[in-house]
Amino acid sequence: LSEAMNVEYKSKSKVEKPYCWGNYETRQEQRTRMRQTMELLSKESETILCVSHGGPITHLYEELTGNSWSEHGESTYTCISIYVQESLAGEWKTLI
Repeated sequence: LSEAMNVEYKSKSKVEKPYCWGNYETRQEQRTRMRQTMELLSKESETILCVSHGGPITHLYEELTGNSWSEHGESTYTCISIYVQESLAGEWKTLI
């Protein structure tokens, strides 16, 4: 397994504020950060598998599709979503 890992990987997501217990990232800040990360990682017509906690996955769904979280369904502790960027204009298709 360790041979398949990229040990030189650096996160592309940046958190500017010093969040801590009682000083949380807002819903909109998280949505924006998640979208920016997807845009950094994506290429047109490529599929991206997202694995995260329920909140970030739900917020990302809302941000990319413009739909209410209720259309995504309730996300719990750990979730996955699969997206395809349909165009460089930021249009996304939800596969799961």
